[in-house]
Amino acid sequence: MTDDAALLLRYATARDERAFAELVRRHLGLVYHAALRQCGGDAHRAEDVAQAVFTDLARKAEKLASRPVLASWLYTSTRYAAAQAVRGEARRQAREQEAHVMNEILSDNRAEAVAEWEKLRPQIDDALHALGDRDREAVLLRFFEGCAFAEIGEKLAVSEDAARVRVDRALEKLRATLVRRGITSTTAALGVALASQSAAAAPAGVAASVTGAALASAGVGGGILVAGLFGFMSTTKIATAVAIVAVGIGVVQYRSAREERMLAATRQSELRAKLQVAQQRIAAESKRADEADTDSAKLLQTVEAARASDGKPAAGAPAADGEWVPFERITNRGKATPRDAFETMQWAQGVGDANAMAEAIVLPVRVRQEAEGILAKLPETKRGEYRDAQHFVAALLAGTPGRTNGFQITKDEPGATAYASGHSVSEVYGLGASADTDPNYRTLFSRTPLRDGRTSEALSLFEMTPDGWRFVIPPTKFVTALWQGEQRRQSQRSVSK
Repeated sequence: MTDDAALLLRYATARDERAFAELVRRHLGLVYHAALRQCGGDAHRAEDVAQAVFTDLARKAEKLASRPVLASWLYTSTRYAAAQAVRGEARRQAREQEAHVMNEILSDNRAEAVAEWEKLRPQIDDALHALGDRDREAVLLRFFEGCAFAEIGEKLAVSEDAARVRVDRALEKLRATLVRRGITSTTAALGVALASQSAAAAPAGVAASVTGAALASAGVGGGILVAGLFGFMSTTKIATAVAIVAVGIGVVQYRSAREERMLAATRQSELRAKLQVAQQRIAAESKRADEADTDSAKLLQTVEAARASDGKPAAGAPAADGEWVPFERITNRGKATPRDAFETMQWAQGVGDANAMAEAIVLPVRVRQEAEGILAKLPETKRGEYRDAQHFVAALLAGTPGRTNGFQITKDEPGATAYASGHSVSEVYGLGASADTDPNYRTLFSRTPLRDGRTSEALSLFEMTPDGWRFVIPPTKFVTALWQGEQRRQSQRSVSK
């Protein structure tokens, strides 16, 4: 079984989408259900969180490829993403509640504000004119142009808090001026009355006609070309053209905000689509594996028919269950089926081909670490004989050519099924309970008579990889035992010499 680090590295270096899809398949349950719990059972938000986590994983693939196990990182990332989603939802609800309350307040005070404004309207301009420039600016920006305190502070080159203080003081001065003119009101009521005017807009078309007339009168830069252009247009046409431009600017601004929302929704839809495609690819791979098993069964039936016809298997055909394959008939059959991979491994050992053996095996994480630990203790000259940990293990396996008289497959089972000792392959190999039914694994039971008269009976696990089936090296100090055996043989050869 390929470990998480290898899959992630394959995706980071070669953009292998099948490798990333396998990671999603392995860990989607963990991420989704953790998100579901932390989002209070909201399935849609949990799905969004899962998408965010796996998107982050894809973005950081190269950095995280050194981690042999991803479960902890994925869980932590899910926790952070879920917390952020919950906080965002809480903020949205708070904004909606605040807007609702403000609407109610404005609705309740609208009639009062209208009545207050009717009293203020005859005197408000004279009272505003009586204020100093700084106070008048503060009142106009806040109550007549509807600017927020932060925006006022930016325009007046002061902080937001300073802008708020300036507006409050200016409003109090305006109230005092109105009192001297015989209009009494509280500061709060005055603020509400003035604020009711901030949303008042000029009649439709006025902006266009004013702009057109201004541009026509000023000549916009005094150029002859501009003056000539407007000479061909009536004032009404100019106003219409300017109105179209103004409306166009408004539409562009509206479209900009709308397109931002649409872009965010599109990105979210794309993430959902990619996740669905990955899941579909996983299902397709499983289906192809099942079809390969069916083809293998049909091939075995053909071989059985050939045996029944002439008493021996057809030339070049793979052996059937229980058939004895002598050493002379063992060949390199590739990795199309677990049985082919087993015979190829036997052939590589028989001829002592370490390179072929390296292509026929898979090292789980613990085995790779074990092999690297042995290599690190070797002298540099000896360590230089091996390309990497996998080549080192392959050389040990292929180091005793011609030891067997042949082999016999006694049983071939799909998945990592239970065997005689009462344990399952998933327990022995540390693959997890799901590996017992995973179609990417096959278990072969074999009997191999050795040249010294002993018989080796073994259970072998094979994993489907991108280039075919490979033998999984068991993580039970297997490499250490191979290395100790190689050292004993070297000692014996030294003594015999």
